Amino acid sequence: MDKVKIAVIDNGVVEKVLRQPLEYRVYIDDTNCCVIDNEHMDLLGFIHGTICAMIIENNFSECMLSSVKILNDDGIGKVDKLKIALDWCYQNNIFLVNLSLGVTHFQDRTSIRDVINHYANRGMVIVAASANDGYKTYPASFSNVIGIAAGDVFKIDINLQKHIGVDFIVPSDHEIVLRGNPFKVGNSNSYAAPYVTAMIGKYFEKKSYSNVYTIRRELSSKEDFVYYPDWIEIAWVSKRCEQSREEYYFEEVSGELEGCLSVIDTIIVNNKEEFKKYCKLDKHMVYLGQEPIEYRTLDRYFWCRKQRVKQI
Repeated sequence: MDKVKIAVIDNGVVEKVLRQPLEYRVYIDDTNCCVIDNEHMDLLGFIHGTICAMIIENNFSECMLSSVKILNDDGIGKVDKLKIALDWCYQNNIFLVNLSLGVTHFQDRTSIRDVINHYANRGMVIVAASANDGYKTYPASFSNVIGIAAGDVFKIDINLQKHIGVDFIVPSDHEIVLRGNPFKVGNSNSYAAPYVTAMIGKYFEKKSYSNVYTIRRELSSKEDFVYYPDWIEIAWVSKRCEQSREEYYFEEVSGELEGCLSVIDTIIVNNKEEFKKYCKLDKHMVYLGQEPIEYRTLDRYFWCRKQRVKQI
């Protein structure tokens, strides 16, 4: 069986401290090209990405790690490099990604969301750390991302989930070995995320999962996660829905639904009969109608007005 491939998108990885060589080591240069990373790295600098890689390897040794560098030695980078990095992962058949990074600037939300949705809707599972200061972080807060924060035990905090999109609270006090000496990692969201990435890697090894939603349910027995419908990339919107003058944040396709199924990820309706007709299709659903409905799904997203009431 082939090893599960995992990409650590960060500020690079010191390969010599790992138990096995990296499959790839690349970086996104100033022209937004992905090139082989031949830069010498040692343990004297800011080894953020290296620690993340070691935590993954310590908890899931049967993986194949790759390093994709988009941050500089100080852990700072440009948002537009994320798309190049995720595209490189997709082209190289890497569908599990650790992002112990993010931004809290709302102005970056739209561009990051669109990038995340594009790859998540193609089977990529992205684990992202929330900011240590407690602010809503992108991409960790998005529905199509497994958002992580550090804590004493592995658990769900439904209030954090609702307000800043943190799906799981996870211990981050890992012990790694640097230069032959044990080193205990401090309490940080950055180092909680790779532990979950390793957990998901083990699920990948056992089964094949199609989306983030399925993985999230595997990680917890709790079923009632509440989300905003921010996962949509391309949707079919029923003509019966009220037409708003505002533009959708996602791409809308027109025509008969049967002819659009190969390109859309979500169906949007406001009629109960339409919902019953289309909910059996393998697509995420948004129901805008007023009539109450009962709908439970295990492998895709569903949103309705009742969900919004829960959020409020």
